[in-house]
Amino acid sequence: MAMSAQALRALQVGKILGSDDVKETYRRTFVGPLWITIGLAVQIAMIGIVFSLIFGTEISTYLPYLAISLVMWNLLQQTVNEGASAFIGSERLIKQMPLPFLSYVFRVVWKQTFIFGHNFLVIPAVFLIFRYELTWYALFAPVGLILVLANLTWISAIVALVSSRFRDVPPIVQSLMTMAFYVSPIIWLPEAIPASYRDIILGLNPVFHMMELVRRPLLGELPGLSSLAIVATTALLGSLLARFLLRRYRHRIPFWV
Repeated sequence: MAMSAQALRALQVGKILGSDDVKETYRRTFVGPLWITIGLAVQIAMIGIVFSLIFGTEISTYLPYLAISLVMWNLLQQTVNEGASAFIGSERLIKQMPLPFLSYVFRVVWKQTFIFGHNFLVIPAVFLIFRYELTWYALFAPVGLILVLANLTWISAIVALVSSRFRDVPPIVQSLMTMAFYVSPIIWLPEAIPASYRDIILGLNPVFHMMELVRRPLLGELPGLSSLAIVATTALLGSLLARFLLRRYRHRIPFWV
């Protein structure tokens, strides 16, 4: 019970800190929080037009897929990349205030979730343009998003801990995320992989499984049970591992940062 109270306090503090970060990001901007969304919309339009021709796919089918994929990818990439510096970037607060270390992780997750909410506006806009209708399967998307955020939280906590000890970890994480972008079906379709290699390239790709939990319901399909099982299992086991590591090394973090 004490741990739950501490986690709740960390979430509340992280929400406050993350909201301040969002305000700072959008301060003195002309269109406020929508400038990132506008940039993403232009990116989706340009990539969608060109790659639909390259892949020989109907743009009315490809663009909704691409919009969901890039919006989800931005959430994954930005959360993990920024999460790697969660403790390093909060050095002053860590050394001055005895806050739960999860607060700084929730700070990143909350900020990126807020930005995700703005970017998500691109998806219904694309659906309206191409008259793409949602089905009742879309109700599974919020459940999938919660599981994705749970995974992003423990991943960010672990990379933040390791990065506070080894400062060359953040650029390594960024490189790994870049590699994950190219080997994951984000701008290309899963069907592009030959069936004989699909189980290896996609089945062992956690990014693919996390994206499927949100992407498939919005596209009118149920996500695969394997994706649901993998993402739920990693969320549980990863959270336990992150909790163990934070409890074990929490006294060293102020000295590492």
